[in-house]
Amino acid sequence: MRVSKTISFRSPPGRWTGFHHLVNELLEFARPSEPKLETGRSQHILDGMLLLISTETKKKFIQVVKEYTPDLPPVTVDREQIKQGLSELLLNALQATPENGTITVKTRFFFQAGR
Repeated sequence: MRVSKTISFRSPPGRWTGFHHLVNELLEFARPSEPKLETGRSQHILDGMLLLISTETKKKFIQVVKEYTPDLPPVTVDREQIKQGLSELLLNALQATPENGTITVKTRFFFQAGR
């Protein structure tokens, strides 16, 4: 005996329009944007990012050591792009650090002649 099944998909009216709109929004979000440069202190950006992971560091009893170079000059960066990159780095460090471990965050000044 042979049994066959047919499955048919029917979309309610307007359903594909909503899907098309969603796909367009996702593509817009993924599209690189023009940098929005701001001048600020790297320590302030780092402190904000460390605050975001502080709940997880406390759960795992991870100590965060900040070794910031004093009197660093302000930096001109796209704050959101830097925060996104730092977020990835800190989350990787958090995942790779065992309970009761330490994450050390350092800032340094590099001078390049001619710049």
